[in-house]
Amino acid sequence: NCKLDVYMESFRAEKAKYPVMYLRLYQARRNVENLLVSGLPMVLDDLLDEVYHGFRWPEANTHGNISMALAPMTELRWNMPAPSRMLGLTKEELRLGREQCWDAFFWRLFVRTKAQGERLTGEDLQRAFMLGDQNLLELPGQGPVGKSIRYLLKQQERYDWVYNDPYWVDEEDYEELGEPVPGAYSDVTTLLDYWAACRALGRNLDDVQVRFPRNLIEAHDAALEQRRIAEAKKTDASLAPRFRIRRRQLAKYIFEADGLKIIPAGSRAELQKEADTLHHCVWSYAQRHANGETAIFFIRRTVEPGKPYYTLELDEKKLTVRQNRGLRNCGKTPEVQAFEDLWISWVRAGARRDERGRPALPEKKREAKSA
Repeated sequence: NCKLDVYMESFRAEKAKYPVMYLRLYQARRNVENLLVSGLPMVLDDLLDEVYHGFRWPEANTHGNISMALAPMTELRWNMPAPSRMLGLTKEELRLGREQCWDAFFWRLFVRTKAQGERLTGEDLQRAFMLGDQNLLELPGQGPVGKSIRYLLKQQERYDWVYNDPYWVDEEDYEELGEPVPGAYSDVTTLLDYWAACRALGRNLDDVQVRFPRNLIEAHDAALEQRRIAEAKKTDASLAPRFRIRRRQLAKYIFEADGLKIIPAGSRAELQKEADTLHHCVWSYAQRHANGETAIFFIRRTVEPGKPYYTLELDEKKLTVRQNRGLRNCGKTPEVQAFEDLWISWVRAGARRDERGRPALPEKKREAKSA
């Protein structure tokens, strides 16, 4: 009666299946079959996938121990038998979720926004799909989600094509919008960075014109520059020695492969250069980095070691990447994503080095032996 056959026949072919994990979960939570059959099966798919990749399920699956499986599933209300209540939804909201085939991302966006007193409509979620930004989950609690989604779509429609395709700009557009900025893009991270700068500067975000400026890219850059100037005046003189200590602590994670290199931030000045070149707010992380609250690294092309390329934030306790952003908070290229994956796997394996001090990569060793 566990409906394992239903789980295995899920229509998302690209998703891996974990039958043993599903059975272990059923042993502890029999109502998981209700979530699968009458709830949102794609949510369950994603949660099990997260367990496997984020909580090292193969190591945890011993003697029927499912504690690790339940750890990332605390968002579900297991004490509720009805699938709608398990998911924190009403029956009408569950019906909408089934109609739109919500996965974990859209379910989380809906329930987290609902927890802040705002109800997203089906149209809001369709717009969220069109926006295609995974960082939307950071919006609940920071500002109105539905309005922010509509605002960002309008910004992309009205401005981003101008900034990214200057050959299509008329003379009147140049007069109104100014010169195009290469790589400019109005996304959630840009909006959140702008809001954070406004709060630090004491601006009133209850004013709609302040919260949603006519041109987000220009307002973002101006606010970050003003915040940088204000924060620089408050910089603690003790940062320099603390940066040197952090650089020695993090030197073990220096890594180079496939034309890219990653190094820890060495000074506040380096963070400032990174921010100025890539047009993001990493300079504001100086105090937290120096205090050991986070770890900032620079990704460089080996042929241009002095030129900022991507900026990465590492959670040292969990050994996970919190964020990795390039010019104007752009996302990772496939090359950078592959490099990040290789680096973090090496870090999690103990950041071992060979006798020459080079990163020891087991995969490459096996390839060398076979060759």
